[in-house]
Amino acid sequence: MLFNRVLFLLLFSFFVFAQFETNPYKGIAVVVIDMQEKFFTRNPNWNLESNMTSFQSLIDHQMKVLNRAKKLGLPILKIKFDGFGSFVTNINKSLKHYINLRTFIKTSNNFLYRENPSTEKVLSFLNTQKIGNLIILGINGGSCVLASIRGAMQNTFNVIADVNGILDLNKRNYIYPYQNLYSFHRQLFPANFRESLTLSDTLQSLEDSTLFYNQ
Repeated sequence: MLFNRVLFLLLFSFFVFAQFETNPYKGIAVVVIDMQEKFFTRNPNWNLESNMTSFQSLIDHQMKVLNRAKKLGLPILKIKFDGFGSFVTNINKSLKHYINLRTFIKTSNNFLYRENPSTEKVLSFLNTQKIGNLIILGINGGSCVLASIRGAMQNTFNVIADVNGILDLNKRNYIYPYQNLYSFHRQLFPANFRESLTLSDTLQSLEDSTLFYNQ
């Protein structure tokens, strides 16, 4: 029995590390998850001063990242949870006429969950654009963003979580920035993950795929 367990672990480890380089692409895209009005207004404490300040800081930061991504011509993916309405106004206006924007609908926390109606379209778009690296922004940090990071890594995409571009509003007091709250067992994912702690780091990462590797 012990021998069988050891053999299984060895084979599993071999499979995981053999998958590490399966995504050959170095391209970079920005994924914005669930930045929809209804998510903000459903929390009865949304109008607390501290929460409103966090929300505005989140939007301001995201806009800076998205504006740089647009200047670089990078793909931007708007991921909307079905039934929760439009993205916040500032982001919608900023991205309205951007040629390399795509909007996808999801019905589960993970935007790459196999039963989402748009998953195959998302993967096809990323493959066509030769994307291997994702910078992820959005809400909620502890649910949809977390699940989407896992889903991306399971599909061999390297991920940078921009902690100043992620907020969790499922608590009375919003969690922002969403920093040092992700923990992934590297052996379980065929991709890299790290957090970006500053705007400067995120903006540099938009232009340099080597920054997606753990630092």
